[in-house]
Amino acid sequence: MKALELVGEVDEQRQLRAVLPEDAPAGAVRVLVLWPEEDVVGANGGAAQDQAQDGVSPTSDQNQAASDEGWESMMQLIEECQVHTGIGDLAHQHDHYLYGKPKRTE
Repeated sequence: MKALELVGEVDEQRQLRAVLPEDAPAGAVRVLVLWPEEDVVGANGGAAQDQAQDGVSPTSDQNQAASDEGWESMMQLIEECQVHTGIGDLAHQHDHYLYGKPKRTE
């Protein structure tokens, strides 16, 4: 699948308009729409892309809960994947241990 970035416009009837290069082939395409942050909030305060998907706008509490859940999942994954090497300065001196470079003095 080839990708081509375009700039377009959504009108009041929610029709997407974009100009394609002349050599673009005719046929079905897959479209991803990105709104600038300031344009995402609709009249009722919900996100436009969420309204388009399911007609329901999440509240800020729901957004925060989803964000918190994502961070908790990531921190749990990091905890599960960490390896205890017994080397106290591994993070600071990783170039020394990985590539044999002299230890950093700072």
